[in-house]
Amino acid sequence: MSDNPVYEISEFSLSAKNSFYAGTHFDGLASFLQKPYQRNNSPSSLQIHADQGYGVNPFMSLYDLSPTAPLQAMHFTSPKDLDSSDLNPSSPKLIFMRGLPSPEWLLSIGVKFQVDPEFFQRHLGFYEELLPHEHHFVNPSLPSANKCIARLRVTTVGYSKIDNTKDPQQMVESLQRENAEKMNTYRQRVKSRLHYMTGDSVFREFSIHDLEHFTIEQDITISISQNREGWTVLIWLDIGDSPGLPRGFESPLNLESLTTTYLPVVQYIPGIALDNWGQQSSVHYESENNATHLVQNVSWLHLNYGQSLNRNLIAKSPFYALHEIFSFVASSENQFLNMLESKIRKELDAQTLVGQKNPTLSHLLYNQQVLDRHIQRLRENLTFIRRFTPASPHHESEQDDEAAISAEEILRDYEYLLSGATTLSEQCNRGMQVVMNNANIKESRKAISQAEGIEILTRLAFIFIPLNFVTSVFGMNFVQFGQGELSLWIWPAVSIPVFLLSVILMRSNVIEFFKGLYRPLTDQRH
Repeated sequence: MSDNPVYEISEFSLSAKNSFYAGTHFDGLASFLQKPYQRNNSPSSLQIHADQGYGVNPFMSLYDLSPTAPLQAMHFTSPKDLDSSDLNPSSPKLIFMRGLPSPEWLLSIGVKFQVDPEFFQRHLGFYEELLPHEHHFVNPSLPSANKCIARLRVTTVGYSKIDNTKDPQQMVESLQRENAEKMNTYRQRVKSRLHYMTGDSVFREFSIHDLEHFTIEQDITISISQNREGWTVLIWLDIGDSPGLPRGFESPLNLESLTTTYLPVVQYIPGIALDNWGQQSSVHYESENNATHLVQNVSWLHLNYGQSLNRNLIAKSPFYALHEIFSFVASSENQFLNMLESKIRKELDAQTLVGQKNPTLSHLLYNQQVLDRHIQRLRENLTFIRRFTPASPHHESEQDDEAAISAEEILRDYEYLLSGATTLSEQCNRGMQVVMNNANIKESRKAISQAEGIEILTRLAFIFIPLNFVTSVFGMNFVQFGQGELSLWIWPAVSIPVFLLSVILMRSNVIEFFKGLYRPLTDQRH
């Protein structure tokens, strides 16, 4: 990437007619980079950001991973600071980007570190509404296109219990519809870039699973670029400096009077409880009502990164340098799957299925759709991980062994997660089949009950129809009854032939008879 990356991207995006390698899907990115910085960066909003402990435009942090440099983050508060910085080009680097971007930041980072624009496109393009270009259906990409770029999904579980509701099923479905409308409104507001600031958190999906738990999904996009001088890893987090939820999601379950709790991602590291690894961040979020704040421990990932890693090995292996990120995301996914498993197990309980008055597939179908989204992402992650997992167990040094063991652990964890997510999706599918079978059985029982009622009516008709016949006969105007001139014998003379004709028509296939008469007439017309 040259000093004018906008020009290069624009030229490549126009190459559809002149090149075998079309670049029209970069139209949106080029347009975004050319636009002026048009967000609500008023002095008052910047002061509020500063008062909360953030900096102005807190978007990028950098780790110099050379063995001689201290493992300490360098925080850049503006693109100008990055442009004027003197960085060692040959040292390996770990770069964190957080939250919503600005064109200035992307241009500065792209020029400084020669970033492939595909990295920006992947992170922004997944958010179709964020860029104005027409969707080209390039995501998900081929496995061969995921060699250097990976997208991870961080899921935060929220808890806020609702009791004493008459129809919980109907209420959950109503909340899910409202939530979908809120997400559409939020995406449009993000696209306008008028309501949010650089560094604000981005939210990909909100899912409401029942009247207790909901989940919030955010992305981490990773790019590994290697050259003769060294390597650079870029990590773009959706989790920015603003801990609050976007407007409209302050209370995802519409519970203004109750407190919403967001579960932290719990990780196990041997001996972590015996070491003083906590209290590492200088930023603290406090609020009287934490329902409006989303405090995530991933928010501090960029501040004290690499404490559990081998200091010498982290500078040699870019994938090993990402171990803490992949491990954190795996723990997040594991908590999400455990939570969803408890919901599905409760939904598929035998007593629950049998006791449902109005069986519905909505909950199982909703959770299956969420699971299928996670399964697709886990498969993409495994494609990326396997590229860095050595096939041979023999290595040249102990450090190579440590890096290989680390990669194999990550691989096993993600294979375990994919297997668990696939199993839950299959359980949802089987559960929907059981619900449909139960619904069919209930309909059959209802039909049988109706048939029994008709049988009772038929028996009653067997009694009352003869009586009705008798009363009808005695209501006729015959001479014998003193009410007419006709003789009573005319009635059997007419009734018996009509009765016999009705029996003959009932016993024969009258419909086919009339079809046979009608078919020659239609053939003659044609």
